[in-house]
Amino acid sequence: GLATWVAQNRDDVQKVVAISPLIVPGAVPASVINQAVRIYGTLPNQFQWSNAELKADMPNPDYVYPRNATRVVSELLRIMLATRRAAATQAPAVSEIVVVTNGADEVVNKDIVAEIVDNWRKDGAVDVTTYEFSEEYNLTHDLIAHDHPFQDIETSHPVLIDLITE
Repeated sequence: GLATWVAQNRDDVQKVVAISPLIVPGAVPASVINQAVRIYGTLPNQFQWSNAELKADMPNPDYVYPRNATRVVSELLRIMLATRRAAATQAPAVSEIVVVTNGADEVVNKDIVAEIVDNWRKDGAVDVTTYEFSEEYNLTHDLIAHDHPFQDIETSHPVLIDLITE
């Protein structure tokens, strides 16, 4: 998600590759996200399990916390919503942008990502490339982590390296 903010706002960056950009979570209806951000931003911070059933037993790489801080999530979503609003009215600051999505990713609301890409193209972005990994690969949200127990980096890494280095 933050890579899209960079693409929108930082003219000192030559190229941005946004991989599985989380603008709005796939499980949250876009119509209520503004209210959710406000609520989580004002309530006391809480730590919520990423998976309420598995809790700390959720299989993830060592660097992934099993719980998310509601204030951090709220602040990140606030920044992403500001990026979405800016993309609707102004061209991105970066002239070369690659947006990578994943057909099997349920974490990301891909319609909102597509909306931002469409707006960038309308606003005159010089070079906006999109790539979506097919749902049939059944890749997880984290396309980069080599130690994710359910990720197929033999599929994702070669494509990502090509998109980054092109």
